Amino acid sequence: LPFLTGMAAEPPSSPDSQARHQSLRAVADDYWEFYLRENPEVAMVLGEYRYNARLTDYSLAHIDVLRTRSADLLARAQAIDTAGLSDADRLDQQLLVRTLSDQLEFIRLKSFEMPLNQMDGVHLTLPQIATTAPFDSVAHYRDYIARLNAIPVAINDVIERSRAGLKDGLVQPRFLLEKTVAQCAALADATGASNPFAEPAGRIPESFPAADRRELREAIIAVVDGKVRPAY
Repeated sequence: LPFLTGMAAEPPSSPDSQARHQSLRAVADDYWEFYLRENPEVAMVLGEYRYNARLTDYSLAHIDVLRTRSADLLARAQAIDTAGLSDADRLDQQLLVRTLSDQLEFIRLKSFEMPLNQMDGVHLTLPQIATTAPFDSVAHYRDYIARLNAIPVAINDVIERSRAGLKDGLVQPRFLLEKTVAQCAALADATGASNPFAEPAGRIPESFPAADRRELREAIIAVVDGKVRPAY
């Protein structure tokens, strides 16, 4: 878990405390798997490549999934009596409760309806995948191409979120959003190999078979020009 203390926990002193310790570890493990699955781009940066062909689900419909799962994990964490457990266990339980409570509050306040800003909006995190993804195998390149193909859906979902925010009066200041327009335009206007999304096409390892190198480069350029740029 990214928020766990790393403190060495003392062995539980009784069967009851051992059971509660194991329950806490199970909730923490389930939360971590939930976090990685819901944030595949972050999982990739952390070296977890199971979700490398996927993007985060930005659809409004998926908010209910996040709410339900977060509430379930929160209830499990809150139900654990930490009396007699180690300092590390007690702190981990508190951090789990705080993290999941914050997630539910984020959803309650509909902060997800403001997905764009000039610093770290979705429109900027997507092209960063080209600099953080692994590109040391043909399979990893194909994962990246799958993600490029998924970008139009992600962008449409972000537009849907933004329109919901507009209806609810949840909009970033105009001064900031005008900057996002310029940022999006830069990504929409750059063609072919000059587009940041196409950068990996220019560094395909020479160790790959020639046919694969040609196929991967052509596929990346095609999806960037045919799907990514129109989406932006």
